[in-house]
Amino acid sequence: FKALPPEIQQLLLQQWWVRTLRRRGYTVPVLLGLILAVAIFQAQADNWLGAHTATRVLLVSACVPDLVLRGEWWRLATWWLVHADVWHMMINALMVLVIGRPVEAAFGGARLWLIWLGSGLAAAVALVVTPESTWTVGASGAAIGLLGALVGLGLKLLPVLGPRLRWTMVGVPALALVLLLSLSGERVDQVAHLGGALGGLALGLLLRPQFLPLSRSGSWRLAEPWMRLLALLATLGLVAAVAAAASALPHPLRWPAYKTDEFRFDDLQVRYPTELRRGTLNKQGLRCRGDLTDGAWALRTGRMPCWPLPLSGLLVLGQREALFSMDAGDQAAFERANASGQFEQRQEGVLVYPLGDQLVWVIFAEEPLLPTYAKALAPILPPPGSARVEGATLPEALTPVALDPPAAATANLAAPIGTTGPR
Repeated sequence: FKALPPEIQQLLLQQWWVRTLRRRGYTVPVLLGLILAVAIFQAQADNWLGAHTATRVLLVSACVPDLVLRGEWWRLATWWLVHADVWHMMINALMVLVIGRPVEAAFGGARLWLIWLGSGLAAAVALVVTPESTWTVGASGAAIGLLGALVGLGLKLLPVLGPRLRWTMVGVPALALVLLLSLSGERVDQVAHLGGALGGLALGLLLRPQFLPLSRSGSWRLAEPWMRLLALLATLGLVAAVAAAASALPHPLRWPAYKTDEFRFDDLQVRYPTELRRGTLNKQGLRCRGDLTDGAWALRTGRMPCWPLPLSGLLVLGQREALFSMDAGDQAAFERANASGQFEQRQEGVLVYPLGDQLVWVIFAEEPLLPTYAKALAPILPPPGSARVEGATLPEALTPVALDPPAAATANLAAPIGTTGPR
């Protein structure tokens, strides 16, 4: 190619660029099929393997920096396989379909596969080294990495590109990359996007393009033997990561115990987690608002301190009568907690622990997360028997139904999604 006159190079590149979106490769459909297969498994997991399995799949697969640093290495590779919801999956699949074709046409199937996995790994590393990251799922980091590789290819060919091709092969992909990186929102993880883009850009500059015949550009057989071996090893690493995540599926999520501090409210010394943001509860949808500094002030003024939990859910400290109907079920749960010195389950998605003679700690979360939070938040609990638990104030037949946590409090597992990330 380099030996050809510049005019011929221009003509060949222009023809390749115009026709590349009409070609059919092999690796892009494999990527799309993999994303779709995992999405179907997530949708049917509860029916196939029991209640809350879909939530467990998200929890063991997500990129959670604290857990990666504690030895759960597989999260570096599995987080892009799962998605928070069907729209999240469809957006990423569309990106793969549009961007993957020219990348496969330029680099071939083996290199496309390595760019995909390498961009996903780069995005995961960016999350792990960012202190503010919590947890992320989704393939958009890897998908944006494909766009970064396309920009890298254009930069590599820049000396032989004319003005028109510089715009179509460098300007347009670069502009699209900047627009995607500028997206912001609660469900957009910009750290993962940036990490994937930089990883893809580096691989696009590093890997030699093949510019294979359009009808055969997806063929792995045309890649060098060492490239096929490297792609095979990367595939085996992904399979090992999925197997490790599957082996962790039945076990509770590990989470370190929270550090605590204290404030005084009347005659109580209240311990609370210092590593979580503290706000006040808005009972409309169980939302935690603001950034509270004085928990005692909130309680004295009738407000309820709350702490958004890192993956999904809410920790609340409030008046028992304001949160519960104080029927026989509530009474029994408070008595069990007071005797055991541990959080006890009141109903699905709700753990309780009484504090003093009026207050109660409450955890609202998805069922698979309850044991994890109960263990991590154990340091905030007072000694067993320190609360005064009074009997139900109304006959059980006349009491209202105990508080059911709205879906908003427990269904926010899209809380940094990946790439799209919840934050």
